[in-house]
Amino acid sequence: MLGDVVPEGVPETPEEFVGASEDPLLMAERKRAYVLQELVETERDYVRDLGETVEGYLGLMRSEEVPMPEDLRGGRDKIIFGNLEAIYEWHRE
Repeated sequence: MLGDVVPEGVPETPEEFVGASEDPLLMAERKRAYVLQELVETERDYVRDLGETVEGYLGLMRSEEVPMPEDLRGGRDKIIFGNLEAIYEWHRE
């Protein structure tokens, strides 16, 4: 998926830009591609971490396997986790 967004040959680190080209337009294009790549990877990591929290931690918390504190029963876990599940669903799509 990332290969569809970032052109081939884009340096993976800012250090690889040093001496990569004398053409300022090419350098600017490569820098923009690097920033785009970072944004896509950061969003992917964010969605993965949200998924682990929603599907892992919240799922386990709501199961009968782990005793839940009385203060978090009856839907009061929303006080702490708010709309985390809705945020995850929105970002996942």
